Amino acid sequence: MFDQDYQIQQKDKVVLVSVTCPTLEKLNTPSKSQTSIEELKDLINTLNLEYTGDFIQNRNQLDAGSIVGTGKLEEIKDFAKENKANLLIFDLELTAGQIRKIKKITGIDVIDRCHVILEIFARHARTRESKIQIEISRLEYLLPRLSGYWTHLSRQRGGVGVRGGEGEQQIELDRRIIRKRISQLKEELKEVINSREQQGKKRKNRVLSAALIGYTNVGKSSLMNRLCHGNVLEENKLFATLDSTFRTLSPNTKPPLVLIDTVGFLNNLPNTLIDGFRTTLDSAQEADLLIIVCDVSNPEWEEQLNVTYEVMDKLKINKKEKLIIFNKIDLVEDQIKLKIIKRTHENSYLVSAYNQKDMQSLKNSIIDKILEKLDHFDVFIPYEQGHLHSQILKQTNILKTTNHDNGIFYRIRTPEFVFNQLGVNKYLLGPGHQYH
Repeated sequence: MFDQDYQIQQKDKVVLVSVTCPTLEKLNTPSKSQTSIEELKDLINTLNLEYTGDFIQNRNQLDAGSIVGTGKLEEIKDFAKENKANLLIFDLELTAGQIRKIKKITGIDVIDRCHVILEIFARHARTRESKIQIEISRLEYLLPRLSGYWTHLSRQRGGVGVRGGEGEQQIELDRRIIRKRISQLKEELKEVINSREQQGKKRKNRVLSAALIGYTNVGKSSLMNRLCHGNVLEENKLFATLDSTFRTLSPNTKPPLVLIDTVGFLNNLPNTLIDGFRTTLDSAQEADLLIIVCDVSNPEWEEQLNVTYEVMDKLKINKKEKLIIFNKIDLVEDQIKLKIIKRTHENSYLVSAYNQKDMQSLKNSIIDKILEKLDHFDVFIPYEQGHLHSQILKQTNILKTTNHDNGIFYRIRTPEFVFNQLGVNKYLLGPGHQYH
């Protein structure tokens, strides 16, 4: 019902608006505000919107009703009119009252950063789970702001709400419809998650996995393609990947090793999207190893790495074993900087996704890192148990074998769940056994 009403049109010409204000942690310095609005430019580029200009106002505190004040809004209005812009995008979350007031002063439709991100997610979602989660997030975002968007919605609905009282009644009806829809979607999501978790358990009992995580547009998909010889979408746009993608990294490990490409993180991530990230990143929660990817050529790489840690903390995956990949070193001229970064970050690797030697070395390191985590078992299998010898050879990583008069000693490395399926528990040896 609300989907078409709520969409951003690709024909829109936009003006970006932000502030530098000491009360806003993410926008409390000119540098942070400029970095954030540059990122917002990338976001609107992902939606193919036409950028016409931007305004960043320095303020000691925000104007409660309009963020930047009436005078600045009049200036923005004149600029937008001159450049035929029809949409204002604010680089921070707006309330329904602020949307109404800004629109009243400027006569231009108004949205915020959160709205833009939700639109990108909605366009890029591919699986049923991510589509449901994003629709929930969009409706939860819209619900408290419905009155702010009302003049826009009423025009699309043929003028409903233009007479006194009728608009308020219709808004309340819309709120009830949205709440009911959210409730229905959450029930659907539970079913989808339960189904996916069952599939995840089955996959967990068949493969080992490593998950690529990190800030958006740092090169995770490029790394995955080079490491796995795959065809994951590579695009110089934010959130080019939304749904988790699985590719085989090493078919020769036992069990096979799968690499997972996940959705990228973002600074100033709207609270309404945290749950969306949580469901999308459940595959990372299940992974045996987290691979944090960082674009070391980006001047803001440290801030982006901190954002990654913050989101990992919110998603409760920060305690998992991890390594850090500093990508795009081919774009960095300062070699001393790279050496310092390598020395100050434990379990880190400096690579270029386009350097074949780097990729082979990284691939081997990831495989070794995961195999090191596997349990070691010593077993002695009598010669007559031919099918068990076959199971050991096919399903485990053999570290050592020793032939004896009446059987073969094996030292193997394998997940406990695989060992329990082999049927060799009765032949398990304790520490210090003579067959070693």
